[in-house]
Amino acid sequence: MRSRAITLLVLGAVALTSGLTACAPALRAPNAPATAVAPVTDQYGKEMLAAAINARAAVETLVAKGDMRIQDRANKFSLGVQIDQMAAVYPDRLRLKTSKLAGTVEAFDILMRDNNIAFFVPRHHTLYVGTVGQLKQAQGGLNFSPEIMLDRLLHGSRPLLNYEWRTGSRDNKSLTLEQVHRPDSNYLRVTLDPRQKVILRVAYLNPAGGEYFVEEYDNYRALNGGLFPTRFALLWGDERFVRFNLKDVELGRSAAALGEAFAGIDNLDMERVKRQPLQDARVDGDEQ
Repeated sequence: MRSRAITLLVLGAVALTSGLTACAPALRAPNAPATAVAPVTDQYGKEMLAAAINARAAVETLVAKGDMRIQDRANKFSLGVQIDQMAAVYPDRLRLKTSKLAGTVEAFDILMRDNNIAFFVPRHHTLYVGTVGQLKQAQGGLNFSPEIMLDRLLHGSRPLLNYEWRTGSRDNKSLTLEQVHRPDSNYLRVTLDPRQKVILRVAYLNPAGGEYFVEEYDNYRALNGGLFPTRFALLWGDERFVRFNLKDVELGRSAAALGEAFAGIDNLDMERVKRQPLQDARVDGDEQ
């Protein structure tokens, strides 16, 4: 078993949320690509992308259960947990309670509310507290805001419509679009399913064409008047990833009705529980 400091792979990656609204049209992602040098119209590609984005269920709340796997090969860290409770309200509230061994052992409990994060690890009898800004300091230089995830899941990838695209590969099963960009800038590559009209993959590339961050979406279900990806993954190269497999998904419940989902973690018996800064958060990985 290996225990290591929690970085983006647990905290940043589970905090499903906002991020895109502050500086549209640029996507709020690692080293966001520059806008195109000049407009280039690829009508078929733009229409397919618009159809995929408009088909997404865009909502303000999410309730779900499921599974989550975190892996960091470079640090020999791997962790698989059962999601017993996930509740999210756009743009900045998330509760995620997890367990292992068929729910018999609590793994961790995270509450993100506004700019504050509380992270409870029962095995260590420790509550780690801090802000989103402090979380970013603990991410080892990975420039990724935790709230971006909630934006992607609840609001989809609408800012992609602000870019110009060229069609790359195209067949009956997939359509690849590449953002028009300057030769010296980062850029995006999007893969769509043209039959189902959904986004399968969004890759962030450096000027040399290397992928440094990828979003993957799969297993779409018809929910709340649109399509929702119940499998979702974030990948940082070949070494690090976080994967979610959601079930019992409910979208669109009123935020007021979810009030109880965000209670409890602040009422721990602090005589038995240690309080530590968020930057020092740790969790035990699976047996190697």
